[in-house]
Amino acid sequence: MRQLKRLVTRLEKKLSENAGQKTSHFHPDCTCFPSDEQPIFSFHVEVEVARNLKCPIHGERFKPNLFVIYKAGWRRFQEFEDDWADHSPQYQKAMRASFPSSLWPPEARWVQGIGTVLTFKDGSSRPAYDDPDAELNRSGAE
Repeated sequence: MRQLKRLVTRLEKKLSENAGQKTSHFHPDCTCFPSDEQPIFSFHVEVEVARNLKCPIHGERFKPNLFVIYKAGWRRFQEFEDDWADHSPQYQKAMRASFPSSLWPPEARWVQGIGTVLTFKDGSSRPAYDDPDAELNRSGAE
């Protein structure tokens, strides 16, 4: 009986030591976002870039119903520089796969008649939104 109590005590101690440690249930090659931690994007082009990259294990990497939420430029740069430190390791891995440091973060600038244009580190540029007219209407520009 005494041995059983010691065994239970040792197991409880081990479980409490491991309680704060998360184990990854993702395959090492998986680039999916965790189901409980879906990505947040600032521009439609980011959604397009992330959606075009498929996970080598699962294909689609995140749920299709996403919102594009504005973030200030300094915040976007800070998240990238901090490697999305407020998120899980799998989220960070998925974001790094989507947005390689050789191209990101892009510089955003306003171009009259087009709206926000992102210029990437390789010098290429793309409109930030699918519908520039919608962006122009949101901003109050004509």
